[in-house]
Amino acid sequence: PLYRILIPILQDEFRSRIEAVSELIKSEINVKHIDFIGEDSDIVKKKAKAGFKVLGARLGKKMKEASLQIASFDHKQIQLLEQSGSLTISIEHEPVDIQLADVEIISEDLAGWSVASEKGITVALDVTVTKELVEEGIARELINRIQKIRKERNYNVTDRIAVELESKDFLFDAVNNYKGYICNEVLADSLQFSQHQSADAEIIDVNENELKIKVSKS
Repeated sequence: PLYRILIPILQDEFRSRIEAVSELIKSEINVKHIDFIGEDSDIVKKKAKAGFKVLGARLGKKMKEASLQIASFDHKQIQLLEQSGSLTISIEHEPVDIQLADVEIISEDLAGWSVASEKGITVALDVTVTKELVEEGIARELINRIQKIRKERNYNVTDRIAVELESKDFLFDAVNNYKGYICNEVLADSLQFSQHQSADAEIIDVNENELKIKVSKS
């Protein structure tokens, strides 16, 4: 999982709509938190680029100047364009209407963030992966693999199990820190490491590492 996404909010109604489906969003994109920020946050940086194909046919010789002005739009001008759908600039002392469809709004990534915009909606994803997030990801993968073994063996949903894991360095912290969570999810009465795996141990893949595991009914 990743830690959070940030969503700039222009209207309270939009925030309410996001909050109403926030659990679904977090589940679908595997993120722990959704935070809301003001549109003027330093995390969200945008620039505008003229759409030459659309504007060129309409503006002709004025296109070059229009392109320069659009490229120099500041944050407030881009925000106004996204909110109202149009913005008026002046070329050779004449007003020229620029429509949102005439330009491409580009979100710039900052270190540790991935930013994207579409149809006036911007999302910033915190892509920093901490040790805790890695451990949680390993724990979730392990749960998934054990659940598959339960299903393949046609265990009843109430059957309690015992789990033995091959001793692997990458696994120690994740299992020790999330042992209660793992046991609760897979109905394990015991979850322990073993230096010597029995012949009936299975091989699974966790975090791109092969791992021997023995699952049996308690």
